[in-house]
Amino acid sequence: MKVVYDVRVFRLFQMSLAVALVLLVWIAFSALESPQNRDSCLRVSQQFIDLGVGQPGQLMRGEFEVINTGSEKIHFEISTSCGCTSLSPRKGDLNTKEKELVRFSVRLPTDQHNSKKTVRLTIYPKNTHIAPVVCVVTAECLCPITATPSRIDRIFCSKSELNHCRFKFRISPTNLEEMTLKFDQFRVDFDHNLFQLNESSVAEGVVHLGFIVNASSSRDRLNSIVRVTHINSSQEITLPVNLMYEHPLVLFPGVVKLQKSPSGNIEDFRVIIVNRIPEQELGEVSLRTTIEGLRILKQTDLGLNKKLIQLEVSALAARSDTIPIEFYCCGIDSIVSCTLVPPQPKLGL
Repeated sequence: MKVVYDVRVFRLFQMSLAVALVLLVWIAFSALESPQNRDSCLRVSQQFIDLGVGQPGQLMRGEFEVINTGSEKIHFEISTSCGCTSLSPRKGDLNTKEKELVRFSVRLPTDQHNSKKTVRLTIYPKNTHIAPVVCVVTAECLCPITATPSRIDRIFCSKSELNHCRFKFRISPTNLEEMTLKFDQFRVDFDHNLFQLNESSVAEGVVHLGFIVNASSSRDRLNSIVRVTHINSSQEITLPVNLMYEHPLVLFPGVVKLQKSPSGNIEDFRVIIVNRIPEQELGEVSLRTTIEGLRILKQTDLGLNKKLIQLEVSALAARSDTIPIEFYCCGIDSIVSCTLVPPQPKLGL
């Protein structure tokens, strides 16, 4: 009896399990065959839209399509994650296989410390059994960019020094945390072909640039402007460049008025010669002008690059016209000059 009872229980269990499986399969197929899930579907033409780079406060515009790929009419509304976004239309009706073009605009922040903008556009169907879809819009506001240094002013004491010099500057955003730069985002223009771009690199979001002066230049003064333009936003930086060649030696006074002593002789006079090149010693100074009665009496060092020169000029060397004289400085192999003005005879009454 016990064995017959156990067999009956086992068979009853098998039948219950089979009925449960059939029921589950029927429920699953019923759900799949439901009109609510079989054909109705809401889509957007683009799930991610990048509007690019704009100016602070600029209105960036874009568009996408809302598409009904199902077999029933859909009523939808669009909500935005930011109040700076405008939509047209904000809601609508889509018949089966129909689509609606949605135009939108996003205003970029005016605060330079908030340079990136992300907006979520969520399309909610009023048909509750249909899931909403999302379109994510991004835009970038280029922080104000600056050049360091803001200008280049240099004085050179030799043409070779000017023609072999390298000039460097860097372009960086005011807020490195929000914006990093790339060299291909910029265009560099010079006023003329005397300057040539010879270096460009990027390190930690900062663009490093360098240029040289054309070696064929023979000008004593070069004034120019380097223009660096951000291609996407048209933001422009102007970097004034003023380069000047000056003679390495300065002599003062440049004009010496000779004086007569009470005895009628020409008094000794003094000049100071200064070397503009700080790392070069002035060296010994000699006269290149040969005039009878004119000679250097004494040279006194006033530092590495400065000398006090005392000269003697006899009455025989004094003339009525001016006397140009030249000094040679062997330390830097250069010449400097001044002009002597003889004492003028007093007119009798």
